Amino acid sequence: MFLNQLSQGTPEELPPRKFWFPIPEDKPDVAKMNQNEQRLHDEILKLQKAEKLDPNKSEEDEKKFRSNFIWEGSIPNAHERRRIEKLPIR
Repeated sequence: MFLNQLSQGTPEELPPRKFWFPIPEDKPDVAKMNQNEQRLHDEILKLQKAEKLDPNKSEEDEKKFRSNFIWEGSIPNAHERRRIEKLPIR
């Protein structure tokens, strides 16, 4: 597959990738989406927002960033978790 892509030209010459579901970059009409397309679209937006979080920028971003970590079933107890959560993020 890789050699096949090389023979097709440089990335600038290749056509953009098309997906079977609407992506936010295509600016789809949300009103015309079916339930599955709407769910995928919303999930992509949610993931894009999570990728943009900068825990060093604000306390709100830091709280959202840290909330992505699931502690249930982890080894640290509640006291150790609080100590870990107070560690600075770099």
